[in-house]
Amino acid sequence: MERISDIKFPVLLFEKNDSKMFGLNYKYLMGDIRFFNKKTGDYSAFKNVEIIDSSGKLYFIKEVKKISGIKLWNSLKMMGLMIRLEPVMHKKTEFVSLEEAKIRIMQHVEKHSKIWLNLDTTNGIQKMIDNAKTHKELILIFK
Repeated sequence: MERISDIKFPVLLFEKNDSKMFGLNYKYLMGDIRFFNKKTGDYSAFKNVEIIDSSGKLYFIKEVKKISGIKLWNSLKMMGLMIRLEPVMHKKTEFVSLEEAKIRIMQHVEKHSKIWLNLDTTNGIQKMIDNAKTHKELILIFK
């Protein structure tokens, strides 16, 4: 089973049924402490998500656990008190070809086109996606 240290950032994160998609350009997986429940140790975000990393690996994440805080300077750059997270995987990591990733991303953009209007029109985004030569280039469109 892959580990969080194997994930190559930046990454593209997909929530359940591709309802949301967003890029994360971190050094490691982190999140806002406000989503962390100290009593249960539960972190409410990043549940049942999929991540495509810069090397084309697809990670299936069931949930995340807090493993530590992060340096104050990094929290300030993120505009909130952040904690470092460790994912709990629920399926073996797979590889997604660049073409498969492009298709999945474009399907999301077409389904949720209003969300992406601040980036460009659907046709403009399609051109950016088509021009991406690597997974990393593709992900950075949406960071």
